[in-house]
Amino acid sequence: VAGVTVTPLSVSATEGGTTGSYTVVLDSEPTSNVTININESSGEFDAEATIGGALFLTFTAANWETPQGVTVTAVDDAVADGTTMGTITHTSTSSDGNYSGGAVTIESVDVTIIDDETPGISISGSPLATEGGANGTYTVVLTTMPNGPVSVALTATSGAGEFTILTASPLTFTTSNYDEPQTVTVAAVNDDVIDGAQAGTINHVATGGGYNIADPQEVSVTVNDNDVAGATVIESGGSTVVVEGGATDTYTVVLTAKPKANVTVTAVPDIQVDVTPLSRVFTPANWNVPQTFTVAGKPDGIDEQPTHPGSVQHATTSSDPDFDALAVDTVIA
Repeated sequence: VAGVTVTPLSVSATEGGTTGSYTVVLDSEPTSNVTININESSGEFDAEATIGGALFLTFTAANWETPQGVTVTAVDDAVADGTTMGTITHTSTSSDGNYSGGAVTIESVDVTIIDDETPGISISGSPLATEGGANGTYTVVLTTMPNGPVSVALTATSGAGEFTILTASPLTFTTSNYDEPQTVTVAAVNDDVIDGAQAGTINHVATGGGYNIADPQEVSVTVNDNDVAGATVIESGGSTVVVEGGATDTYTVVLTAKPKANVTVTAVPDIQVDVTPLSRVFTPANWNVPQTFTVAGKPDGIDEQPTHPGSVQHATTSSDPDFDALAVDTVIA
């Protein structure tokens, strides 16, 4: 019975590696030569693979039962395009009516082309940003040429409240600029909390251009704190002047950072002056609101120099260890 046997019906080839092959043979002796045409244009086969030798096989009455081989070689390009598929079809021509035109049906061969480029994202640098200061930067670049535009999404996966990503997401890479590093800028969130150096991460996910299979990459972000526990004393008019039994003066105290618990600032006057109130309480809600102390000269019945000094020292107490027993400026009246 006239027919053509193709074995196997699926082959694979690897870029820069192994080739694929299959054989073709007639099932019966023809009365005239039979040409088996190899048709390679199917799927992405044209750009991804080549067939060794001529694109036809010739069988005669002498060699019809000898299988003839077809070799498929992957095109070793520089593009990260993943695994691609194609199909090789076959047709026959012969003056033997049993093998001419559509007289016989010849099975196709499925071809798998395995890419040897591994798509990936390369990150350089570990961004360091300072609250109220310098931003941090790092660069992102693709490791291989994509087969189309690639979008790289930037997402803060931890420490999101400590920093912001200033660079627009996603980054876009093309076949023209895939090997040109793009800079990502990170800014620290300038909060009021004393929390020391904080760490975070940014995740990078690529899509498109054959990069959908690329593993996500992370970069570590470090945020330096600029908040220091302290209390600032501000004298009205820049100095404090009082009269024994007469005119009073004021000054304010305010904390320099947000405490984790209430902070009590207590005034400790010497024998020359009185202070009201003797203490003020700062909470995590009002820590940045200046609170006023009033200084009065204390009548002492002593004949002293017309102008002489008095002083007000300060003590702090708090269950927040950062604010307990702070050193606070002394007011000289």
